[in-house]
Amino acid sequence: MSRSTVMPPVLAKLWLGLVLVVGAILLIWNPLQGADFAWHLKIGSVAWEQSTTLPKEIFSYTEAGRPWLYKDLLADVILFGLYNALGVWGFFVLKLLAFLAVAWAFRRLFAERGSVWLSLVVSVLVWGAIQYRMLERPLLFSLVCFALLVTGLERLRLRPHIEGWRNVLWALAPWVLVQWVWMQLHRGALLGYVMILGWLLGLWAAYLTRGRSWSLRWLGEAPSRSLLLGASMMLPLALLLGLLNPNGIHIFTTSVGVVNSDFIKQVSSEWQAISLLQFFQFFPLAALLSVVGGLGWLVVFARSSKEPQEESQPLTLWPLLAFLLFAVLAARSIRWIPYLSMVSAVLVGHVLVHLEAHSKGWTLLTQRATLLVATGLASWGLLYAQRIDPWTMGINPHKVPVGAVAFIQKHKPQGNPMHSFRLGGYLMWKLWPTYKVQVDGRNDMVYPPPSFRASLLSQRRPDVFFRLQKKYNVNWVVASNHLDFQSHLFLALNTDWMMVYWSEAAVIYVKRKSYPSWKHLAYRMIHPASIDRSVYRALRQGKKDPTLVKQLHHELKRMVKASPRGLRSLLGMVLFHHWQGPSHRKERNRWAQTLRNAEGHRVEVQNLLRRLKIP
Repeated sequence: MSRSTVMPPVLAKLWLGLVLVVGAILLIWNPLQGADFAWHLKIGSVAWEQSTTLPKEIFSYTEAGRPWLYKDLLADVILFGLYNALGVWGFFVLKLLAFLAVAWAFRRLFAERGSVWLSLVVSVLVWGAIQYRMLERPLLFSLVCFALLVTGLERLRLRPHIEGWRNVLWALAPWVLVQWVWMQLHRGALLGYVMILGWLLGLWAAYLTRGRSWSLRWLGEAPSRSLLLGASMMLPLALLLGLLNPNGIHIFTTSVGVVNSDFIKQVSSEWQAISLLQFFQFFPLAALLSVVGGLGWLVVFARSSKEPQEESQPLTLWPLLAFLLFAVLAARSIRWIPYLSMVSAVLVGHVLVHLEAHSKGWTLLTQRATLLVATGLASWGLLYAQRIDPWTMGINPHKVPVGAVAFIQKHKPQGNPMHSFRLGGYLMWKLWPTYKVQVDGRNDMVYPPPSFRASLLSQRRPDVFFRLQKKYNVNWVVASNHLDFQSHLFLALNTDWMMVYWSEAAVIYVKRKSYPSWKHLAYRMIHPASIDRSVYRALRQGKKDPTLVKQLHHELKRMVKASPRGLRSLLGMVLFHHWQGPSHRKERNRWAQTLRNAEGHRVEVQNLLRRLKIP
């Protein structure tokens, strides 16, 4: 029963809704992260516009014509439709609805037993724990469907006395439908079958051991015979319906193949394992939910075991087993952490319900705590948004090669490019069919391990690069230039190649003999891996040849034009004017202020300006 002592129930529900909407907006108001959204949009657009299921690979030149067994086809069409209709606001609306759907699922789970405030606490914790995976990708649908299915099955577990076939049908049909929709959208739907199977085993165990002194406490109330038989038909029905999807049986086979692929686990960060220390360091909210949920179950279960058991308690063996399952999976791959967070939130919610029921002051404490949670969420959201990119949406040009693509479209190099793996998705979205890509984020669907490994190695190893470059007759390269990863740096020192474009996101190299008319575009003074050293070295050489200083200044201006708020482009300008002495102090200070406005939150920028004694 919903209780409230801080404000009337109606006002409490309005407050809950307001906090959830504002909180969700704060979490999703940021630039698009990564580049995987780009190739999903391209697949969706081609599938829709050409009315094709894309049975063979058409986007890459390295695997052209290869059979393509699995793709998130329907999800990609939905993503494309939203983006085509609303632009980046389509993603914003989709993510907002996803956050609110997760909140609704947990609210429904605890609505009959806990206060609206309890739902708010659990929802906010879940949001914080999974928001880093709420990306503009089909995975978004998977997280929402998991939350809906898990909380729906949990509600049925807590109310097993459903009689009559019509009532059983109405109780089970929504979750069969959720599982089927999930299968249409993402192969993570296989998790749904695991949860349904575990739930069904729990019902059978409770039914077969009914009447035992320990059964009620460990397994919960036994289900009615109607519910048990209906649930037993639910799993095979869900499996059969699951075959009715755009990918058929391949959604099952490819999913199992990815999970068991050692190669994917080696090359994909989201499939790699992390230590317990890293779990707490990089995913603190998920770790908090896991600890509180696990320990809370032990404490509540131990206390209930000392009391006469007259009715079923929500904290039986089955929620704990689900928690342990995802804890083991999360130890193997960070991909499972959001699912662990949501299962842990179910345990945490049950613990809070128990505290509300057994503590007179807990309800008031919970409500006051939610006011602090709401304030903290708003403050954190504002600070986080300011720290990452002050209140911006859309594509982040410092991470996505927007300018590089514009350069390519303007100058039209010949043939297909070699490029960084990270950039393949965006190049595919913007340049196909004029150009095909070497590799992209479909590494577990299209590119066999030897081919994918070669593409990755070509980013750092000249021998592999030149072997592939000769094989595919490539004469231009789009390299990553992110602060955390720069590819193809060996080309910057190769006299047969020249760098003709630079931005914070990407660098473009072309073969000199193939593009003799592009000499005026070549960077002669700047090495992409060491902007500060490049400036210092060019200025020293400029003492003997003043034209080199002019060339350096011209290249720095091109860099700033490509990345007006870029850390390295602005740093280069600051150092250029600083090292030329007092006559350039005014210009130095102007560029330093621009750098401070753009990247002043970075400690390294603050320390640099302090060392240079720039006010």
